[in-house]
Amino acid sequence: MTRAGLIFLCSSFEVYVESVIYETGNFITRKIYQPKKLPMEAKKTISDAVKKEKNDISPILFYDDWKEYYRKLIYYDIKKLNTPKVQNIQQLFKNYFGISENEIDDTAFPFKSLVCSFEGIYLRSNIGD
Repeated sequence: MTRAGLIFLCSSFEVYVESVIYETGNFITRKIYQPKKLPMEAKKTISDAVKKEKNDISPILFYDDWKEYYRKLIYYDIKKLNTPKVQNIQQLFKNYFGISENEIDDTAFPFKSLVCSFEGIYLRSNIGD
């Protein structure tokens, strides 16, 4: 596989992971009617985001439509995802769905091969440095 092909594969996987995370957030907001039913990590993530807001009425906006606030937080975090590194994916799953790092096996397919691929891209890109 060429370097360009590998980069295309990685970027396609990134888009897939982003879609899965966003759709999972949508699914959760359709099934849960109160934010107190969210996993504890998700509640902490939302709470931290509300505290960091510069807008003084953010708590009220959250109260008015917590589902939209939750989906926007997920959306903005996945847009910050530059590469689908295992650690980044694990952090998103932990923050928004309460799925810990231990519950995602990073030695299993597809993560194992992706880690090797990313390391290969990194090593190739640093040849001649």
